[in-house]
Amino acid sequence: MTAPQQPTQNNQAGSNNKSTRLEYVFDVPSLVGKNIDEARSILGEPTDNDKEPTALQSQMGVDEWQNTFEKEGRMLLVTYNPSTRKITDFFLEKSDTDTKDKLLEVGNLIEQDSRYKVELVKAIRNPSEFTGVKILPE
Repeated sequence: MTAPQQPTQNNQAGSNNKSTRLEYVFDVPSLVGKNIDEARSILGEPTDNDKEPTALQSQMGVDEWQNTFEKEGRMLLVTYNPSTRKITDFFLEKSDTDTKDKLLEVGNLIEQDSRYKVELVKAIRNPSEFTGVKILPE
């Protein structure tokens, strides 16, 4: 009976190691290919006061709009075309302590995924730093 308990203890130790690993906050790859309405059904209500352009803005030809989604202290900005509803890109904001790899993990992102392209967004005041990652659906 002792032998079966040892693997169980090892499995528990393994699961404890996994719990220290950062889990993703936003599953960005699952949003690629969806329109803004489908993304909202997954992400919830945006935090913006104006989640859609006004009728006048639409008449003036606004072809780009953004919605901000917050979860667990993280921010995901989704840019879309209000006429076609197509998402053009995502922006995942960096926290003060994020490394590039940690931020990619927050978004469940892999740099070499063929479904999207990942770009670091450099800080204007200090180009050696970055403010987040932009994800462009392919």
